[in-house]
Amino acid sequence: MLRKLVIVTTTTLLALVALPASADSGAIHDVRGDTVNAPAPKAGYDIVRAGWGHAKGGRLRHWVVAAGTVGHPRTGMGSLPDLYINVPGQVADNPTCDYFLQEVPPGVGANTTSHWKYYVFPCSNNSPQAIAPVAATRPTGHRIQLVFGRHAIGSPAHYGWAMAFPSDGDNPPIDRAPDAGFKRHVLH
Repeated sequence: MLRKLVIVTTTTLLALVALPASADSGAIHDVRGDTVNAPAPKAGYDIVRAGWGHAKGGRLRHWVVAAGTVGHPRTGMGSLPDLYINVPGQVADNPTCDYFLQEVPPGVGANTTSHWKYYVFPCSNNSPQAIAPVAATRPTGHRIQLVFGRHAIGSPAHYGWAMAFPSDGDNPPIDRAPDAGFKRHVLH
């Protein structure tokens, strides 16, 4: 009887200790129909949910769900989101963010593959150089998921993030989640 009690107590304590490490994940909702100057079909640029969490090996995972069909990360065709990251204490020469994740066509810069590929870049007013590759997948026609190592953004204890469908030039994004500021992701 005592042995069973010790096993149950130990298992419960281990679960509680592991909880904070896996607890910082979740999703935010975005209002449907709030796109600005979206090309047709607009629904593919209309964010309805975006989320954060962790993948295997401690990698960071972010995802976005659109009301309509999103593009495919390997082809570069259709609506593809960018992820913007703000790390407290870091200062980039572009005040909008410290890092961003964006797709790169084949044969351009660090992408030596035969398909489009996402990379982590520093936010810079100059031509930024890719820091690390990103695993981009399209689990469904409405969802894109981005996974990358925390070392690519300096292994911070926490950071802010925002997912957006960018527009051309310096225009505001077509849609963004959250609509303003950054959502906090705690790593430690």
